[in-house]
Amino acid sequence: EVLDAMQDDGIEPTAKIYNALFSYLARVCARGAADLADLDEAVERMRAAEIKPDAFSFTSRMEVVATLAKQGHAGMKEGLALLQEMRREDLQPSTKFFNRLMAVAARARGGGQSKVQDGFGILQWMKSFKVTPNRVTYNALLDLCAKSARRGGAEGLQHGERVLALMAEGGIEHDGYTLTSFLQLAKNNGSKKAIA
Repeated sequence: EVLDAMQDDGIEPTAKIYNALFSYLARVCARGAADLADLDEAVERMRAAEIKPDAFSFTSRMEVVATLAKQGHAGMKEGLALLQEMRREDLQPSTKFFNRLMAVAARARGGGQSKVQDGFGILQWMKSFKVTPNRVTYNALLDLCAKSARRGGAEGLQHGERVLALMAEGGIEHDGYTLTSFLQLAKNNGSKKAIA
């Protein structure tokens, strides 16, 4: 409706306007008032207007996918499709883009162990794109490991220790969230080792 009103007033939409629309869609999806079809429609209109997306367009769209994943209406399939589309556009994903993809992995329905593999796979994609993970990335991965352990992932503590080692290698200090996530992981895994 907003795009139609703008065009009626002679205002041509730009990539920034579509980016704002994608961000708005993420908030509307959180309230259950929009879905993947609404995102697809906005993307098609952007293409029809021959507006080239930028890296922020993809990050905003990934936020919509992450929001829908939380509701069970999207998953890694949609997240990876966005990454592939971004590659075709020859755009460089940001750490924020990958953090949102990590959120998709954590929120998507499915088996615990496959989610952990998805999370570590995201770290590999970041490396291939020469994108540096940050504390948010690793905390999200720890959270994903904790959820996996809660669902019976037997290797949860090992995965968590691997995440902490990667943080140390990258010179990233732990924060309260890191430690809380690791303790939750140890609890979910039934281990007293981490608490000692």
